[in-house]
Amino acid sequence: MNNISKTLIALLLLLATSGIYGQNYFQRPKLVVGIVVDQMRWDYLMRYQERYSQGGFLRLMNGGYNCNRTLINYLPSVTAVGHTCIYTGSVPAITGIISNDMYVDGEDVKSVEDQAFKPVGVDGKKSASPHYLQVTTVTDELRMATNFKAKVIGVSLKDRGAILPAGHTANAAYWLDVETGRFISSSYYMQSLPAWVKDFNKKGLADQYLEKGWTFLYEEDSYVQSAPKDKEMELPVGTEIRTSPYGNTIVLDFAMEAVAHEQLGQDNIPDFLTVSLSATDHIGHRVGPNSSYVEDMYLRLDQDLAHFLDFLDQKVGKDNYVVFLTADHGGAHNLHFLDQHKIPAGYLMDDVLTDELDSVARIEFDVDYRLVKDVRVNQVFLRDDIVTKYGVDRQRLVDFLCEQLMQNKNIAYAFDLKHIPSYLPEPLKSMTANGYHPKRSGSIQIIPNPQVSNPYNYHQPEAGTAHCVWNPYDCHITLLFYGAGIPKGWDDHTYHITDIAPTVAAILNIQQPSGCVGHVITPVLRPRNE
Repeated sequence: MNNISKTLIALLLLLATSGIYGQNYFQRPKLVVGIVVDQMRWDYLMRYQERYSQGGFLRLMNGGYNCNRTLINYLPSVTAVGHTCIYTGSVPAITGIISNDMYVDGEDVKSVEDQAFKPVGVDGKKSASPHYLQVTTVTDELRMATNFKAKVIGVSLKDRGAILPAGHTANAAYWLDVETGRFISSSYYMQSLPAWVKDFNKKGLADQYLEKGWTFLYEEDSYVQSAPKDKEMELPVGTEIRTSPYGNTIVLDFAMEAVAHEQLGQDNIPDFLTVSLSATDHIGHRVGPNSSYVEDMYLRLDQDLAHFLDFLDQKVGKDNYVVFLTADHGGAHNLHFLDQHKIPAGYLMDDVLTDELDSVARIEFDVDYRLVKDVRVNQVFLRDDIVTKYGVDRQRLVDFLCEQLMQNKNIAYAFDLKHIPSYLPEPLKSMTANGYHPKRSGSIQIIPNPQVSNPYNYHQPEAGTAHCVWNPYDCHITLLFYGAGIPKGWDDHTYHITDIAPTVAAILNIQQPSGCVGHVITPVLRPRNE
């Protein structure tokens, strides 16, 4: 074989391999859109599918990859933690975001609260930032991988739903100020709102949507997947934008404006848009998953998603973007509903439990000062300063309180978080360990019995729903991937919420976030065979 022939063969091989690897590994989508549907139980995909349109949820399910058994692998299953773990691939023990509200250095703070900054777009003394988040997000990694040329924007009704996914290095995060109906931000990102955001706010869409009122899409008796309306089961909804299905609509309206005006996905440097739809959570809390209000809300959200996907087709191009849709947590069945159907259920009231534990502790240790600070997200927090100051035997106090808790008929386990018992079954043991941050968590972990929850409304404890426990109704979540290079498929293997970020990092061919413990969902990366 002469030198010319060898050179020609080598060139052909180079072109062939560069085509294969360039297509599958090095060509990044121009835009990644992460959609978190707050409190979306996995079974909502199946439950309402007969009425879903072909352009919304079914488009993602039939045209993309459905990770059918995706589970949360930590405690507690709440909003701030869920959004954090989706985008970091990590767990609370590492991220530092252990709940919506936390004790940090003894101070009671919200997960994104930051007094160093001010609100932008509304008057206020303090605003928010991701400074309590101790690791990077996949959005941070994209920014660093492109030398900060990629744009990252977060959008939500809730501040934590916008800030935590967008990460430390985001160009912007926007959330809705409920009182004014305007999207606002923080001086962490900018000193004033962009002109397009001001123009959007001037439209007054929140008021316009509320004036429409919430009427069902179909005749009420046709909502056969839901229980009959019941005042004991449901609290009022639709009186403000966040308890209206239009709360999802306005967030997607704003997201489309962000894509258009920030020119996301318009060049070869990939951008990232994070969208958190929180009206689903606000409404779900008030009426529970068996309500026709929830069914109608998801049918409306399906239409909104169809419109949003059509917009991305036109603005970014069908073959230029990737969408993943998931949830930060699910939600328990309504207690009144469970009782009606003879399923054992109950509730634990944090405030009542706090006072009861502190009362018996004072008697046992013969003191006249509080020893128990708080019970929240099924953890007991002690007044460590008082315990230390007055020389109370901490270990004896913890053991005593665990004994008291175990006398409660609604509690399955109560134990010292520093000594997770070996007899605890999986996945409870690993989920507890994954949720334990030694500097921010409580001293005692409570594991309620199944169907036992913390009431959303203490005045009407059997109404609505709540979430934060290990059970599948709170921890089995939706996960769909769709778009450029994503194969069609349906997968019943077990994946975890922490697998989302490394999978997105693989799609973008960038480094995994700094605290990532998840694994790449490799079937999502396989090229189409058709």
